[in-house]
Parts: sequence; C-alpha cells; structure tokens
Amino acid sequence: MIFVSHIIDHTEEKAQANALRRYIKAKAAGRKSMGYVYPIKHDSGIVGWVGCDKKKAQQKAGSRRYRQPGPWCDVLGHDTSIKDDQYLTAFFGLNVTDDAILESHDWNRLLPKVTTDRVKALRAFRLKGMEILDRQARRQSSAAVPAAAAKSLVSSKYMKKGEGVRPLKLLKTTN
Repeated sequence: MIFVSHIIDHTEEKAQANALRRYIKAKAAGRKSMGYVYPIKHDSGIVGWVGCDKKKAQQKAGSRRYRQPGPWCDVLGHDTSIKDDQYLTAFFGLNVTDDAILESHDWNRLLPKVTTDRVKALRAFRLKGMEILDRQARRQSSAAVPAAAAKSLVSSKYMKKGEGVRPLKLLKTTN
C-alpha cells in the first residue's frame, strides 16, 4: 500500500506556464498590454471594448483607463507572474538581446519550445535561470576575497617554497 503524505497541486505551475506562453507569444509578435479601452458599438446593438494606447484613447470618445494602480507588466498587464520570477528574468536577460531587430528573432526562437510543452519549457527556463544566478553568485563571491586574505587561509606548511627533487611532497613531521 502506498501512502501519499501530501497532494501535489500543479495549478499554480500550469497557470504560470500558460502566462509564459502568452508572454513569449506576445513578445514574438511585438504586442504590448493596452492600458486604455474605448467602446465600439456593433450594428446589432452590442457594445464591446477595444484595447488601445494613450494617444488613441485621447482621440476616441468614451475611452477609459484600464490600467489600475499597482504592479503592471508591459506585456501581460495585471499578471506579473513572469516579471516577478527572478529565474525567468535572468534567463530572458541572457538569452534575449536588447537589439530591436534581433529581439523578435530571439522570442520566435523560444516560441516553439513553449508551444509544444508549456510546463516542460517553464521548468527548463527556470532551471537555466537558476544556473545563471548561481554562476553569477559564485563569480562574485570568489572575486570578493582579496589576495592577501586568500593567502592567510593557506596553511603555513604549504606557504614555504619547495626544495629538492620532489618539492610538493610534504615532509614527515615528528610528533
């Protein structure tokens, strides 16, 4: 008989994987989240809201600001799960260029990975982001130790200059 001590709930991970797919798809297409909406009326009398930017909202009558105060993602709007994830941010920072021409190519390169399996891509991107941050932390910690402090950490028997045929072989100490 197998006992499960806890129930694994993957709904948060699936929600973040869906947000990741929407984020990469929007970045590949060059779309941003709209902060304003304006009403549009169909012939049958149905009223809908269309997203727009600030310039277009100023031109249209009855436009409203959709964006509310608080955290905001330029691509997903109120959903800041991708922006707040430090591992994904590190991964995107290293794998996507800042060049406007090449940027869409980088996002289009990531799009098939997310489209085929969202959760697997999320896990892979987060793992690579963890590795990037870990590597950076190790690089900063080793650079933080000055040479004088590093020498003081070495034992005195290793500090003396080697002599003879086998200079690295330790002398037997008498007790």
